[in-house]
Amino acid sequence: MAGKLIGLSVPSLTLALIGVWTCIAVAKRGRFRQWCDVAFVKSQDFLLRFRRIGWNYVVSSVIICVVVPLLVYVALIWALLAS
Repeated sequence: MAGKLIGLSVPSLTLALIGVWTCIAVAKRGRFRQWCDVAFVKSQDFLLRFRRIGWNYVVSSVIICVVVPLLVYVALIWALLAS
């Protein structure tokens, strides 16, 4: 049933994600830690941009990292059960 929803079976999707992370690790070999540090700083900058609408870092990280994924999961589960 999940395969119909996203077009891939769960094992295929898992293998694809493992492949993506493996490619990143190989491409950034020797500099992977630096790449992770840069990615972390960019994610911090993204969350701090929400100050414009009155959210501080904690509020924006909770909304972006907890509430949004929960809403996505609820929508996907609802779509899966409705099909």
